[in-house]
Amino acid sequence: MNTQENWEVTKHATPEYAPQYGVYVEGERNDFCIVKGEDAEAKAHLIAAVPKLLAACRHGAASIHHPACSHGKRGDGNTCECHVKKCQEAIDEAESGD
Repeated sequence: MNTQENWEVTKHATPEYAPQYGVYVEGERNDFCIVKGEDAEAKAHLIAAVPKLLAACRHGAASIHHPACSHGKRGDGNTCECHVKKCQEAIDEAESGD
């Protein structure tokens, strides 16, 4: 999966009652995926945001513990479990393909 490039969304030439959107890597000719059905546009834009969301999770997983956190510390005492753990779980799921 190419998570380094910008992903874009286009509306296919389908009737309004059956909207269909393509998600593609900027500069590529073919759609990465096609999204159909209810809320297709919103779902396509969410898919297109994956590279930026994954980058944000990676950044969050590398965060330093902040004094206001009341959720405790991981073993090293320097990281905050409240968001770090959630970010790491999201990264693991995204990269495992599950």
